[in-house]
Amino acid sequence: MKSDMRMKPAKFFAAGILFLSVVLFFPSALARGQEYRTFRWEKENVENRTRYQLGPFRIYPVIRLREIGYDDNVYRQRDPDGPVSDFTATFSPEVQVFVLYKNWLILQMRENPEYAFFANETRERSLNNRFSLGYKFRIFNQFVFSGDFFFNRTRVRATSEFDVRANQIFIRYEGGLFYETPRETSFGIKSSIQGYNYEDELIPGEPVYYSRTLDRTEVELRGEFYYKLRQNTFFFAYAGLTDYEFKYAESKVKDSYSWEGMAGLRFPIVGSIRGSLGLGYKKLIPRAGNQKQFSGPIGNVSLEARIRRFNLRANFSKDVEFSYWTNNIFFVEYRYGGGLSFYLTRFIRVDYDYSNGDNRYPEETVVRLPDESYEIIQRTDRYISHSVGMVFRIIRNTGLGLTLNLWERASNDYRYGSRTSLFLGGYITYDF
Repeated sequence: MKSDMRMKPAKFFAAGILFLSVVLFFPSALARGQEYRTFRWEKENVENRTRYQLGPFRIYPVIRLREIGYDDNVYRQRDPDGPVSDFTATFSPEVQVFVLYKNWLILQMRENPEYAFFANETRERSLNNRFSLGYKFRIFNQFVFSGDFFFNRTRVRATSEFDVRANQIFIRYEGGLFYETPRETSFGIKSSIQGYNYEDELIPGEPVYYSRTLDRTEVELRGEFYYKLRQNTFFFAYAGLTDYEFKYAESKVKDSYSWEGMAGLRFPIVGSIRGSLGLGYKKLIPRAGNQKQFSGPIGNVSLEARIRRFNLRANFSKDVEFSYWTNNIFFVEYRYGGGLSFYLTRFIRVDYDYSNGDNRYPEETVVRLPDESYEIIQRTDRYISHSVGMVFRIIRNTGLGLTLNLWERASNDYRYGSRTSLFLGGYITYDF
C-alpha cells in the first residue's frame, strides 16, 4: 500500500505534463524513444533530408524490401516437433512529411504500411501499419514543447522470448518540455503513456495466451540532460520512474513500478564513429510482495567505427523484459556481440556479425523429467546467432544485399530444448 501512495503523485504529474504537451496543442509524431533532439538539429535535419517539396510540405519517401528468402523454421520449433519452412518477403514503403514554419514550429507525419508475405503459411501473412504524428513548438527562443502520437499494428516477435509471431497493437502518447541553449545543450522533462495489446496464438500443441499475461499500460516520467561535447557528439543522462499496470486478473501479479537512470555518449549519425554508449542502473519492484525484484546495472551500447576499408561494430545490452511465463514476472535479457565489414571494392562489401547472450528467469520452477523424477531449476536460455553476407552497391548509398543467418537457442529446461533457425535471402540497404 505504501508504494502505491508514492506512485500516485508521479502518475498525476506525468498526466499533467502530457496534457500540457498534447492537449494544449495537438497530438504528435515519431516516438522518440530514449533520445531528445534539439529544435535546431531537427530543423536542419529536415532541410537536409528533403527529397521533394510541395508547397509547405517537405516529403521524404523510402521503399524497403527485406526478409526476401527462405526460412527453415518459421515457428522456431524444436526438431522433434517438425519445423515448418517457407519462402517469405516483406515490402515496406514509407513516407515522412514535414512542415517548417519560420523558426518556431516543426510538424511531422509518418505513414509506413507493410505487407509480410509467406508462400505457404497463410496465417503468417499480415498487413502491418505504423503511423505517427508529431510537433515541436519553440517559444522565447529557448523553451521547446514537444508531443508525439504513435500507433503500431504489426505481427511480430515482440521480445526474444516469442517463438511465434503475434499481432501486437502498440499506442503511445508522449509529451515534453525542454530548455535549449544556443550551444545545443538541453535539459527537460518528458512523460508518456503507452499501451500494449496482444492477440493469443493457438498453434497446434502450443497455445500461447499472450494477451492474458502481457496486455498492459505503462506511465513514465523522466528528466533528461544533454551536453554537447563536439559536433553532433553529446553526453547524456536521464532518470525516471515507470508504473506498469496489467489488464487481466491473472496477470495482476505483474503490476509493478521501476526506477531507472542511465548516462553515456551519443555519437554523430554520420562520421568515423557512430552510435551510442549508455550504462545505468534499474530497480523493478513488483507490487505483490512475494515476487522477486530486479535491481542491478543495465546497458545499451551500439557503436560503429569506419577505419579505411573496414567497418567495425560492437553491441551490448542488458535490461528487463516482462515474461508470459506464469511463474515469472520478468526475465533479464543480456546480449553482447560485434561485427566486421570489409569493402572489397567501391561497389562490394562483405559483412559478418555475431551475437551471444542469455535470458535469465528469477523464479525457481519444478520440472517433471521424462523418467518421472523432478528437479528444481531457474530457467536460463542461451542465444547465439551468426550472420554472413555480401552487399552490392547500386547507386550512391543504396545497395542490394545477400545474407545467411543462423539463429540458435538452448535452454536448461528440457521441455523447451534446443531450437535453430536458418534464413537465406536478400534485402535492400540505404547504408552502403
